[in-house]
Amino acid sequence: MTGSPEDTPLRISWSRVRQHSECRAKGALTAAGRKSPVADIRVFFPGQVVDTCMGDWLSQDSPEPGWMAAHVDEILEQDEASAREAGDGVVKWRSLGDKAKVRAWCKELVTRLEPILAELVIPHVYEPHSRFKVPLTIPGPGGAPRKILLIGETDLRTWRSEKVPLAVWDLKGTEDTSYWRKVTGQLIFYEIATWGMTGVWPEVSGLIQPMCPEPVLRFYFTADHRREMFRTICQVAADIWAGNLPPKADNRGCDWCAVHHSCPKFARGRGRVPLAG
Repeated sequence: MTGSPEDTPLRISWSRVRQHSECRAKGALTAAGRKSPVADIRVFFPGQVVDTCMGDWLSQDSPEPGWMAAHVDEILEQDEASAREAGDGVVKWRSLGDKAKVRAWCKELVTRLEPILAELVIPHVYEPHSRFKVPLTIPGPGGAPRKILLIGETDLRTWRSEKVPLAVWDLKGTEDTSYWRKVTGQLIFYEIATWGMTGVWPEVSGLIQPMCPEPVLRFYFTADHRREMFRTICQVAADIWAGNLPPKADNRGCDWCAVHHSCPKFARGRGRVPLAG
């Protein structure tokens, strides 16, 4: 006998929360696996490559100086092929020299990144690319308790000791000095997940952004910040359970949206799915 839908925890990632705020239909369609396998991932791809470099380097027993820069070419090719084979999208290079520019950019970033990691991370117990599934109970429809799972992956966590988190770090390849304003919510989401796993709040969360003049940004979030994010998570869950998942009103960005082909706003008869949670 299988359980009822109410017994199955609703899975909520930071990406789902962010997309819900942009376009509820996009969040639902992405969660349903409706992303186009030929969507262009060029804008995100350099960040993916350097993130893989960092994770692979920190996963070594004794990370070697210069290893990341020396392996950028290899990792770039692997990540491009993996994304294509997994149906996560394709890198549509902008010109004949675009791929070479991306290689050079990645090598510059990881060269700047290495001494940052040597100072912030290597002296501590650390955990790169840590996946999490954190069960929480929140008010459901009618106020009855319902289960959700916060899911995702942190770029990097450091620890004081077992079950005592020190910091949550997120690597960003941005050169925009104001980009942090767009991603503090992500860090607070990760803090809530860390608390759910350990019962202890991280001492600090931060961005590592080697291509910016200020390469490390630290944030000390308050209880009010965390309560606001928790309310947002609860509202996203409530909208999903209620099926309140319409497309956004305007069409800005719709033409290059990865789920455009399945969006009910652009009815084509085929490929559409109901936007149920």
